[in-house]
Amino acid sequence: MTYDLSLPTALTARPTTLNLNFSGGVAGVDYDANSIEYSTDGGNTWTRGTTVNLADANQINNVKVRVTTIDNYGHDGVDIAANPTTQSANQNQGEQDGSRYSNLNGVEYGVYKRNLTLNVTTDNDEIINSQANGKITDNDDYVNINEGLSEAVFTGDGDDTVNMSGAFSDVNSYVSTEDGDDVINVKSGSVLNYGNAQIDAGDGNDTINLNQGSFVGMSGSFRTRIYGGDGDDTFNMNGEIGGGIVHGDDGDDTFNVGSTGVLKDGATIYANEGNDTINFGGTAENGTQIQGNEGYDTINIKSGAVIDNSSVYGDSENEDFIFDEGNEINIDGTVRNNSNVYGGAGVDTVNINGTVENSSTINTRSGDDKVNINAGAEIKNSNINTGEGGDVVNIKGKLGDNTMIDTEDGDDTVNFAGETSGYAAINTGLGKDTFNIESGATFSKFLRVDTGEDDDTINIKNGANLSWGDIKTGAGKDTVNIDGNMIGNPNHFNEISTGNGDDTININGHVSGESRIKAGEGNNTVYVRGTVDGKARIEAGDVDNDDKHSELHIESGATLSGGSSVSMGGGNDTIYIKKGSSVTSATISAGHGNDIANVDENLYMTNINMGGGDDTINFKKGITIEKSLIDFGEGNDTIDINGITFTNGAELRAGVSDQPAWYSGEDDDTINITNSKFEQNSKIDAKIGDDTINIGAGAIIDNSNVIAGYGSDTINIDAGSKVINGSKIYSGLDNKDGDRRDLDTININGGEITDSEIHTSHSKTTTNINDGILTNAKILGAYGEDKININGGIIKNSEITGGDGDDKININGGNFTETKISTGNGKYMGNGDVVNIAGGTFSKTTVELQGTKNTVNINSGAIFGDQSNNMAEVRPGVSQYQTKIVNYGGEDHVNVNAGAIVKNATFDLNGGSDTITVASGATVEHSQLITGDDVDTLNINGTISGDTHVDLGYGADTLNIGNGGVVSASDIHMDDGGQGYNDTINIANNVTLQDWADIKGGGGVDTITAGDNLKLINGAGIHGDWGNNGSAVNNTGDGNDIITVGKNLTMSGGSIISGGGGNDIISIGKNTSIQDTSTIDGGAGFDILKIADDSVNLTKVTNIEKLDLTEGDHNMTLTAKDVLDMTDSNNRLRIDGDRGDNLGLASKGWVEDTSANITGYKVYTNTDGVHTVTLEVQDQVHVF
Repeated sequence: MTYDLSLPTALTARPTTLNLNFSGGVAGVDYDANSIEYSTDGGNTWTRGTTVNLADANQINNVKVRVTTIDNYGHDGVDIAANPTTQSANQNQGEQDGSRYSNLNGVEYGVYKRNLTLNVTTDNDEIINSQANGKITDNDDYVNINEGLSEAVFTGDGDDTVNMSGAFSDVNSYVSTEDGDDVINVKSGSVLNYGNAQIDAGDGNDTINLNQGSFVGMSGSFRTRIYGGDGDDTFNMNGEIGGGIVHGDDGDDTFNVGSTGVLKDGATIYANEGNDTINFGGTAENGTQIQGNEGYDTINIKSGAVIDNSSVYGDSENEDFIFDEGNEINIDGTVRNNSNVYGGAGVDTVNINGTVENSSTINTRSGDDKVNINAGAEIKNSNINTGEGGDVVNIKGKLGDNTMIDTEDGDDTVNFAGETSGYAAINTGLGKDTFNIESGATFSKFLRVDTGEDDDTINIKNGANLSWGDIKTGAGKDTVNIDGNMIGNPNHFNEISTGNGDDTININGHVSGESRIKAGEGNNTVYVRGTVDGKARIEAGDVDNDDKHSELHIESGATLSGGSSVSMGGGNDTIYIKKGSSVTSATISAGHGNDIANVDENLYMTNINMGGGDDTINFKKGITIEKSLIDFGEGNDTIDINGITFTNGAELRAGVSDQPAWYSGEDDDTINITNSKFEQNSKIDAKIGDDTINIGAGAIIDNSNVIAGYGSDTINIDAGSKVINGSKIYSGLDNKDGDRRDLDTININGGEITDSEIHTSHSKTTTNINDGILTNAKILGAYGEDKININGGIIKNSEITGGDGDDKININGGNFTETKISTGNGKYMGNGDVVNIAGGTFSKTTVELQGTKNTVNINSGAIFGDQSNNMAEVRPGVSQYQTKIVNYGGEDHVNVNAGAIVKNATFDLNGGSDTITVASGATVEHSQLITGDDVDTLNINGTISGDTHVDLGYGADTLNIGNGGVVSASDIHMDDGGQGYNDTINIANNVTLQDWADIKGGGGVDTITAGDNLKLINGAGIHGDWGNNGSAVNNTGDGNDIITVGKNLTMSGGSIISGGGGNDIISIGKNTSIQDTSTIDGGAGFDILKIADDSVNLTKVTNIEKLDLTEGDHNMTLTAKDVLDMTDSNNRLRIDGDRGDNLGLASKGWVEDTSANITGYKVYTNTDGVHTVTLEVQDQVHVF
């Protein structure tokens, strides 16, 4: 209340003091005595106090005085509803000016006023003391509306209280408390449903109480409305609003909906402008809306509250991008049955402690929002959508079946520490999103996460475990950090897929079981610092993407095991297996591309597959590969193994296929093994392609296999290497298969091969033994055309076999001890198998000829035979030299060529039509040449000497001794074993048999034909049968042999020509010289001696039954002694001749026996001592 002071006339200008005080009112009740202020400048400035000092009394005209009046009897801030006794005190201040609205039934409303007098005194005697009266009006009205209302009630300014009871259904009923901090109480039983603006609290910090049992409804389609007006209003709503509308208007309003409060049938709360608070503890159903509208609003859906088929808006129904400042929505109750909770355009926070279920939605709309699903909360069959913006969702509660959380576009963060109680999904939309799985997260059911495109981050925190979920990050440079666990099982699988982009995956924790991490297309990097096991799968790249580069880092302390696998993709990838890591029972696949792997640690039961491309693996020296597979896959790879151990079934593989049907033409590999060891049934397998395998210095192949596979391959075994303990080396497949068009090469350049095997394939294989030591080793050819070149080395207790096919074995050098060299069970496909011996030294070594046709050439410079001249028994009663050539059937040819020497050797060609040829200039000494059974041929054009034994065995054999041949101190048997085969012996010109050399026919009808200039020297002999120097024993099996000798025969030193048993024919050419004790012996049977001239000394002839002079003209004289010596025990000789032959008998005492009657012959007798001898001379011979 303000008082203005004035003067009726001007006063003397002098200082004046005014004293102020009040009367009539009650200080502290009607006014505040401490609030008295004055102004001396017309109200521009004010001074607290009751004494006014003026320099000039005329300044009184500018003086004003004011005091603060008090409404509500000094009880400002007192809750009138809780303290009703203050109401009557408030209503009885001053005098009543009459009742307002006295015409309305049930309305109790009066206005009260009290006088307040300002008293002014002064020290200026020109001024009379004066006073002014004012009336204080009590604006804090208290109105009771007891019977409803049919008109409008306005309480005006002041802190009014209105109590409403009854039915407010008249369209004209209206309550307005206007300005002031008003209180409106809608009592229990009251009904407001006339469909108009029923209550308006006006400006001020008003309170509207809808008590339990009250009802605010609607009439038809018209809704009853309640307005709080401007100011910080409070709404306490414990009744029921069925279709009605409540407006908070401007101000920071508070809405309290108690547990008995019900909003339904489209009821709406509009909080309007201001930072409002809505505390909802009741039930909202059937289309109810709660809107925070403008300002930063707080909406609390309290424990026990239910939002059912209704909507809550932090902003308005239509999102306001301009005025919304964000909201906080706390859901401690239940949101269900298609209900919606919306934020606004600002930064919203939604805290969920209760339940959201049955197709309901939480939508924070745009803005950087936060949603907290706290422990104890559960989202079931509902959606949470945070809209665009950098949103944060914290999940500590449960996500039930068909739950979807979608943060939409923006750089969002989702922290999951709750539980999937049902099958749920989380989408974060476009943006640089982060999804964190926190410690305590539980996956009782499957969770699907999609962070969308852009550079996203997935964190599985320490202590967390993703046990049943699928996470996709979409395109972008994504990062996955697994510090906790990602462990699935056969029924609960996990997958993280990062999509396209250059992604980084950090596995610092544990990934196991049915878990898969798929990086997708891009230049990806995977770091394993923790454990990956239990058949977990990691795909570091896209197998169809050949222009990207992926990296795998298995760091020190990391473990990759338990059947887990990592695949790299289709580009040029890099793999790092660091020192201190553990890789066991795992698979790493690099895919296509020129890949690089750096292996610095041991591997156990691990497969590394480098895939297609030209790949490189860098192994750290000293590591061990155990029970593992290193597969370089398809591509032209160069593989360097230096200082590595492959053990216990480990395999180094350099190709993808064994069969040419899948050969791409780009799998030609080079494998270099140095200072490394393959042991305990390990393997090198080059697979298909034209491969080169170098077993270099320091390499050890121990009880392991080397397989070159299909293709034209080369295997080099170099000095300083070892192949030992049952190891096997294959130029083709390990079943000896291979493409017959391939050309394989095996080079043994040094090293040691002990107790091991080398197998060629069905291809054309060349094996070169240039140096090294082979001990108890086997070189085994296969079906193809093998060529084995032995140029050096020490070969002992070993076997070299050509195998099937037309093979060639060239022995140019080497030291052989107790070794078998075999042509193999070849099938005669052309020229058959060939063994060429041009060098080498031999001890207890066998050349074994197998198959249908074999040829052995012992060439110039070779000395074939044992280093020892000792023989060994091969079967009872049969001994042979310990270096030999043997066969077991087939057509075999052994050629001892010019310049070659065979010494201390046995040729034992059993079975088949065999041929042995000793060429001119060749020498066979101290050896055995045995052709065995069948029709065999022996050609001797060189020298046979030194107690050499030749046995052509059973069959109609042929012996050819060529021009200039020499047989010395040796024997040649046509041995028929009593079977009577007809053998043929052809002795060319200029042949010499000397030093007890023998040629002996078999038991059949043998033909022995010698050319000119034959020399039999020093006990040499030619025998028609297998007799003992033509023993006159007529054996059953002895045949009727024919021995024909050309001219210039020389026999000396007790040599012999013997027919042996049977009726033999011996023909001797001209100019024969039979010296000393040399003899022509017909042997047993009726034998014929044919002589070409008279040079034959008949005193050197014995056991002849017939002398044939039909060749040439003869002149000879015979004595009885001559005939006695020439004949056998029958002492009877028949002589055939013709008219040119002359026989002198008369002078020697022969008498014709005319009594004898032999047609064509005349018989003559004679005696020598007690012996009577008889001649039968053919009639044509002239006897004198």
